[in-house]
Amino acid sequence: MGWRYPLLSIIGLLAANMAVADAPLHLKVRREGASYDTTAAARVMPRRRAAAGRRHVILQFREAPGTIDKQELTRRGIRILGAVPESALMVSVPDEVSVEDLDLRWAGALPPESKVSPDIPVAASLAAGRPGHYVVELHADVDAREADELVTERGLEMLNHPDLLPNQRLVRGSADQILRLVEWDEVDYVFPASQDLIEGRHVIACAGAQTEDGLIAQYIAKVGEGWDGPGQNAAELGYYFRSFSSKVDPGVTRSEVARALAEWARYVKLTFTPASVAGLARTIDILFAPGSHGDGYAFDGAGGVIAHTFYPAPPNSEPLAGDMHMDADEAWRVNADTDLYSVTLHELGHALGLGHSDRPGSVMYPYYRRADKLAGEDIAAIRALYAEQTESTGGDSPQPAPLKLTIQSPAGSPVTTNASSLFLSGITTGGTTDPAVTWVSDRSYSGTGQGSRQWVIQPVPLSVGSNVITVTAADGTSAPVSVSVFVIREAEVVAPGLAIASPSTAGSYASASSSVVLSGTASRAAGISRVVWSNSRGGNGVAIGTTSWSTPPIALSVGSNTITVTAYEPGGQSTSRQLVISYAGAVQDTVAPTLRIISPGSTSLATTASAITIQGTAADNVGVDSVRWLTSTRKSGTAAGTSIWIIENLPLYIGTNVVKIQAFDAAGNMSWRSLMITRR
Repeated sequence: MGWRYPLLSIIGLLAANMAVADAPLHLKVRREGASYDTTAAARVMPRRRAAAGRRHVILQFREAPGTIDKQELTRRGIRILGAVPESALMVSVPDEVSVEDLDLRWAGALPPESKVSPDIPVAASLAAGRPGHYVVELHADVDAREADELVTERGLEMLNHPDLLPNQRLVRGSADQILRLVEWDEVDYVFPASQDLIEGRHVIACAGAQTEDGLIAQYIAKVGEGWDGPGQNAAELGYYFRSFSSKVDPGVTRSEVARALAEWARYVKLTFTPASVAGLARTIDILFAPGSHGDGYAFDGAGGVIAHTFYPAPPNSEPLAGDMHMDADEAWRVNADTDLYSVTLHELGHALGLGHSDRPGSVMYPYYRRADKLAGEDIAAIRALYAEQTESTGGDSPQPAPLKLTIQSPAGSPVTTNASSLFLSGITTGGTTDPAVTWVSDRSYSGTGQGSRQWVIQPVPLSVGSNVITVTAADGTSAPVSVSVFVIREAEVVAPGLAIASPSTAGSYASASSSVVLSGTASRAAGISRVVWSNSRGGNGVAIGTTSWSTPPIALSVGSNTITVTAYEPGGQSTSRQLVISYAGAVQDTVAPTLRIISPGSTSLATTASAITIQGTAADNVGVDSVRWLTSTRKSGTAAGTSIWIIENLPLYIGTNVVKIQAFDAAGNMSWRSLMITRR
C-alpha cells in the first residue's frame, strides 16, 4: 500500500535512479534502492510543527563539514543535532535563518515515509487494523512535554518503561496513527518495539555510537565503509586495554572481550591483534572510566549510560576512531546483568561501523539484554561492510599459511600468582579451516577452549608449585601446533583474623564523648604478636592484649575520625580494620527543664495552717540538677529529689505568702512555677 500523505516539505527528493552515486545519504528507506538526489541545495520549506520557531533539516555539504562550516552554522543560531553520513548534518534551523548561501550539495527535511522503519509492515498493519507497539524517536531538542502531547494528541497510547532513552517514547496504536504522527517535524523516526520493552523487562539502552558531531540517529542505515574502505574487503585491527573495571578481574575482561571479537570475526574477514601502546591508528582502545574521562562525553554514574563507542574514520578521526569507553561506575558482571560480553558485543558492532538495527532480537537493536551470539540481521549487516569469512576450497587456491597459535593472556612466561585458577586467551591464524583449541596441564587437568580464531579458555585449576599448561590448535589437515605456559602458584599467605567488637561492629559510629575505647579480637594459628591503633586525626599506640584486645581512651577531634586497628602475626603478616567515628563536639545545652506542681492542686489557696507541703515533678533533656524554693518572706531552700521532688513543712506567715519553685539543669537553664497561699 502506498503512502497517503503528501511530502510536505522536501525539495530535491527524487527517485533512486536519479541519485548522485558519489554522494548518497545512507538512510533506511522503504523502497529497494531508494535514495536521495543530492545534485543541488534546495530551499527548506516548513512542515507541520507542534512548536513554531525552528525546523529540523538535513544539510549535506560538498565534502565533510569542517570546523569553519560548523562555526558558521553556530553563528547563525543553527544547532547541530547529529551526523548524517555522508558529509551531512541534522540541524535545527531558526525560521528566520536562510541556508541558501551556504556551499551545500543538498538541503531538505526527511519525508514521512523515511521516518517509518522498513521493518514495520505498514500495508499489512493497515489491512489488519490491529494495533501494534512502536518506539517513537523525537529530535534531541524537542521539549519532553511537547513530545508527550504530540504523541497523545495523535491518539496513540503512551506506555511507561524505566529504561527508555529521553528522546524516545514507547507507544501502542494503529499504523494509521503512526502515519499521521510522522508528518510532524518534531518526529525523527519510528521503529518496532521489542517484546522486552512491551513486557516491561529491564533492558540496556544504547543512545548510539558517538561521532565528533554527536550521535547517529536511528534512521541511519550505515555510517561509512568500515575499516576496509569501499566494498567488502578484509581488515586488520589492533585492540588495547587502557584500563579495567574494578568489578571484573582483568584476565576475565580480556577473555570476554576476546570472545566478543571472535564472534564478529566468525562471519567476516577481520583480524584482531593486541596492540603494544594506546592511541595507535586502526586500533580499538578499550577504557573503563567514571564521569568525565577526557573525550567530552562524561558518564553519568551507575544506572545511566553504560558505554559509548566512536565510529571508524570517517566520521571520527584517529586516534579516537573505533575506541570503546565503558562506565566504571556500573556493576559489571559476567553472565549476569550488566553482562560485560553482551555490552562489548553490541559496542563492537559500532566500532566496526554498524548503526542500530530496527529489528528486535538482533544484537544491534538499541534496547538489548544478554546475548550469546549474533543474529541473522547482525551477520547480514556486517557482511555488507566486510568480506565474508569463507573456508579454503583447495584446487588452484594459493597454499594456505601455516597454522599458528598465539597466547595473548597471560602475557609472557613464567607467570607467578597465588590464585587458584587462571584464564587464557589468544588467537589462531593460518591453516585451512577454523581449528579446534584444546588444553592440558601437567597436573592432570584438561579441557576445550571456546572459539577458534579468537579463543578463550575458562579458568584452568592451578596446584601450589609449578604448573605447565599446554594449548594446542588443530584443524584436521595441518600439523597441530602447541604453545605452553609455565605458571608458578605460590602458597597463599593467610593474614591474621581481626574484628572490632566495640563500640560498634559496623563500619561507622557516632560518639557523644570526646574519647572512645575500642575492643575486639584477633586470631592466627601462629599467634598474634601485637595489636596497634592509629587515628587519622592524630594519635597512635599499642592496644592492651592480643587475641582479646582493647585500646586506651582515644581522643577524638570534631568531625570524622578514622581509627585503624592492625593485628600482626610473628612473621610480619598483618590485617587491618577501620572504624569511622563521627564526633560533633560538646553541645551547648539551651533547653530549660519542665516543672509541674502536683500538690496542692491549685496555684491560689487559703489555709489556717502554719506550714504546707508541696510536691511535684521536673524533667530535662539532659537532666535536672536541683529544685529550689523561695518565698516572698525571703525564706528559701532546696527540695528533696529532682525528677520527683517534695518540699516539706514550708513555713507560712499570716497574710499572703508567694512561693516560687525553680528547676535547674547543669547548664544553669531554669524554669519556675509559683503559688499564692493566704494564711488566715
